[in-house]
Amino acid sequence: MHDKTDTFFSKLDTKIIKGLAIILMLMHHLWAFPNRIAGGQLKYLFKVNELSSLVFFGKFGNICISIFFFVGGYGIYKLSEKNNFNIFNNIKKLFINYWKVFFIFIPIGFIFFNNQIAYCENISIYSRFSNFDKYDLIKNFLGFSHSLNSEWWFLHSYLIAIISFTFIKKLFNNKSTIFNIFIIIIYTLLVSNVFPSIGKIESLGLLNNNILYNDFFLQPAPYISCFWLGILFSKDDLLLKLKNKINEVFKLNIFFDIIGIFTIIYIRQLILGEIYDMIYIPFLIIFFLDIVKKYKLLTKGFELLGIHSTNIWLIHTFLCYYFYFFVKIVVYFKWSIPCLLVLIILSLLASYGVNYLWKLINKLTLVLKNKILRWL
Repeated sequence: MHDKTDTFFSKLDTKIIKGLAIILMLMHHLWAFPNRIAGGQLKYLFKVNELSSLVFFGKFGNICISIFFFVGGYGIYKLSEKNNFNIFNNIKKLFINYWKVFFIFIPIGFIFFNNQIAYCENISIYSRFSNFDKYDLIKNFLGFSHSLNSEWWFLHSYLIAIISFTFIKKLFNNKSTIFNIFIIIIYTLLVSNVFPSIGKIESLGLLNNNILYNDFFLQPAPYISCFWLGILFSKDDLLLKLKNKINEVFKLNIFFDIIGIFTIIYIRQLILGEIYDMIYIPFLIIFFLDIVKKYKLLTKGFELLGIHSTNIWLIHTFLCYYFYFFVKIVVYFKWSIPCLLVLIILSLLASYGVNYLWKLINKLTLVLKNKILRWL
């Protein structure tokens, strides 16, 4: 049976949006935290609402997390419809990707970057690999801690989202779109306002300190909500319907797309905040894809970044935060856009390097295995 969304939010489209999300992530980490950057804040041209344009747009960049959750929920639902989703295989794939980077960069950190100069204001950045603790290493390896790379917290939260999938799919089945959106909104309000307060009640045993309560009821809003929204949009083909409705009323074009994107940035950063990411993301996806897919070079570029997005997420902070040798290269030009481009290029090259190294290891392992079998 033909998938109605193939003409719009196809596999190619999801790669393009992942490409957008990973650039936003790099913007966020490079621009929004001057105290983590060698030499302090990068240069910028103007201010927005008393913030440097650098920090303003860098802070908008954290919408990348909500985008990744949305796309993850969307894709997993599509896989489940084709009977290609297995929760254990999905978790296994996630951890294998994580461990491939872990086994390369964590040893490099402890061997080569355990005694660095104080190159930024944040001591935890340049001293990340100063003290080796085998128990902490094991916790990081298993995903229970992200002390060796602060941006790896995403792994644990996304794991919780995957675990919730089967329950949410059953909940959404045979329910109207309006009812399911209502459920997501209620959950978002509970996570952001109610559950944290309940967890502080002493008579209930301070639930906020309970691991299971923390994992399932104190997840940062609105990320799990965006994952569930991705499931719903995939189930009911809502992205295509929304795109057609926008096109019917306004007629999509580059000018309208750009106005739409900057309106989303303005509303999110200056009026409503990130709690409403579930509203912004479908519109942002539609506007951005309408621009990018008009140009073959842009399509190929964002597709490439999307393919490498998982590796880039896992790798990039070593290059712009933790490994001073690479940090100096990233911030060499001092200006925001050139530094971002350098970080993108270095992260992409590192991703290729990781993939090549593991392919080489797999080939050598296969050769060794065959030799051993022949000897036997």
